[in-house]
Amino acid sequence: MFVPSFARKKAPRRGFSLVEVLTAMFVIVVGLSGVTATLWWGTRQTDNGKVITEASNIARICMETLIIQGRFKQSVNVNDAANVRNPVSAPPLAAADFTTVGTTVAGDDRNIASMTDRFTRNISMQPLSNNTTDYDYPLCRATVRIYWKDKENRERSVTHETITPWRDPPAGAGGSGGTP
Repeated sequence: MFVPSFARKKAPRRGFSLVEVLTAMFVIVVGLSGVTATLWWGTRQTDNGKVITEASNIARICMETLIIQGRFKQSVNVNDAANVRNPVSAPPLAAADFTTVGTTVAGDDRNIASMTDRFTRNISMQPLSNNTTDYDYPLCRATVRIYWKDKENRERSVTHETITPWRDPPAGAGGSGGTP
């Protein structure tokens, strides 16, 4: 018996067309590209975080050393020129001041000299007031900036600031009468 083609039931299609396969492959490639980019970015940020931590530790050690040694005094000039980048261990600091840098990471066998050579610093101290009647006359803002170059050769920096005594208050100005 003859059945016209428009009346015939078509068998269900099996498999995927070429367009469907290409679309699925495109979606998978875009997804994998996003995952790969995210992993690359995360790894890079981890490396940046390590360098920032090292620089921050160096700035902290500089600040603590200068305070402990009594270097933030009006009679001692620790100011670096405004745009000068000195080696971290340049006077008034010394390489021996950095014996604890880099020891917080287990298995970190880098030597101190290579870590301090990578970074440069700028130290400044400025009085909070020059008016002898102000309560903050004996205080100064001490700033330690640590600089380094990242992988793209851009300069990066970390800044640590503190307020510290640096001169005796004038007689009769109140306070304890001197710096501790």
